[in-house]
Amino acid sequence: MTAEPAPIEVGVYQAKTHLSQLLDQVAAGKTICITRHGRTAALLSPAPHLEPLVRRPFGGWEDYALPEGWDEFTTKDELDWYGHVDLGQDQTTGDDEAKKTGAKRSEQPSA
Repeated sequence: MTAEPAPIEVGVYQAKTHLSQLLDQVAAGKTICITRHGRTAALLSPAPHLEPLVRRPFGGWEDYALPEGWDEFTTKDELDWYGHVDLGQDQTTGDDEAKKTGAKRSEQPSA
């Protein structure tokens, strides 16, 4: 039975400043013990064999179809963005014609 070699001990500062070199050693099969004030804080060990990542073509969206109407700005969108819906009416009077002509709302005769 073969004993695993003892892990290489490094302090937190050394691990921080030389992380890429430590990761190279881990990739080579070594285990690194990171210590803080002489106590083990973490272990870096080789990852189990994983399936290699499959590279997708640039973008990877060739099978994706946009839903119909995806680019329409709806009333719900306006509420989400602005908190109100502009119905094309003059905001002070509610008179659509006044907005178009710039005229003031006519006074209602008192009865």
